[in-house]
Amino acid sequence: HSSWEEKLTIGFIPILNPDGAEAYTRANALGIDINRDAPTLCTPEAKFLMDCVETFRPHWAFNMHDQRSIFSVGNSAEPAVMALLAPNVPPDYIGNTQHRDLAMGLIGAQYRQMSEAEKLQTSRFSDEYYPLAMGDFMQTKGISTILVESGGGEIFRHNARKRAAVFLKNAIQQIAAGFSFQSADKDVYLSIDENQTSLRDVIFRNLKVAGRAYDYAFQIGFDCRANAFFLELDTVGTVQHLHAYRTIDLQFSDFEIHEVPRSFGRVNLPEYWLDSLKKYYPDLWNLLA
Repeated sequence: HSSWEEKLTIGFIPILNPDGAEAYTRANALGIDINRDAPTLCTPEAKFLMDCVETFRPHWAFNMHDQRSIFSVGNSAEPAVMALLAPNVPPDYIGNTQHRDLAMGLIGAQYRQMSEAEKLQTSRFSDEYYPLAMGDFMQTKGISTILVESGGGEIFRHNARKRAAVFLKNAIQQIAAGFSFQSADKDVYLSIDENQTSLRDVIFRNLKVAGRAYDYAFQIGFDCRANAFFLELDTVGTVQHLHAYRTIDLQFSDFEIHEVPRSFGRVNLPEYWLDSLKKYYPDLWNLLA
């Protein structure tokens, strides 16, 4: 984009936590969550980020993350494929909040341009102020900061990351075109449904355990040491308030077990479950079998 080169100076940090990404964890190689290391800056990654901020002195910052598959748009069954946020400032913040208004306005303006299908799977992240989070910290420094979380039920987030890239491109284009704050755009931002934790990866309904039927909700996890996916027990019994990407109803099955282990992996997933998953949910079976 020639207009970007003429009007903007853009800096990219492709990945801030390569060690954590390789190990499928939020923490870095020292076991510290970088996104909770502001303003202490005890990790080399956080120090590097703040050095870049001090050198570059940006007007805008885009904080790109993945988020867990449990997040839904409101309490609906729609996954939050993308969650957006203009991070908050503390209640006792004395400075001008115009930079945050700009961030809220830009999100609202971009939300207006989304298709109805995209809006159904776009949420607003929690507005709670996190004093140790990088995005909130940068917002208090007068930088218009936008958090973009890529979520949904995809294991590898291909669609979610594509949507995040499109959002980033369109937002930069709007800034290059001379974006100015409109209160109506802020109102649109505030009208976006908030993230809720209403989704689970798998729900088994009417699973018979020691003669009684229960509902069980599981999450899909990944063991980087064993290089294997597994099902982790999340909720027992009271799952009526939850939705799932995959629901397996065993009401008319004679399958019964004595107890439900905390987790099921490649080794200890019961053969019957593997057969059912292979037949009805081949994508899940391919992960676990």
